[in-house]
Amino acid sequence: MNLTDKQLDTLRCKARGMTDKETADELGVSLNSVKERVTGIRRKFDAHGDFCAVVLKAERAGLLAGVEV
Repeated sequence: MNLTDKQLDTLRCKARGMTDKETADELGVSLNSVKERVTGIRRKFDAHGDFCAVVLKAERAGLLAGVEV
């Protein structure tokens, strides 16, 4: 899966159960930036529903190594 570093950081936060607001605070970006990244991540994983499907696919692809989900 070809995610940008910013998308990967966002994915890791979301996989840990953070809200969009918590993710924005953690990464020091705007809430809008997080929402745009989440949209891009969903598109790349072809998962338009629950974000849990994205996390599951990312975990299977080995993108969440070392992240406690």
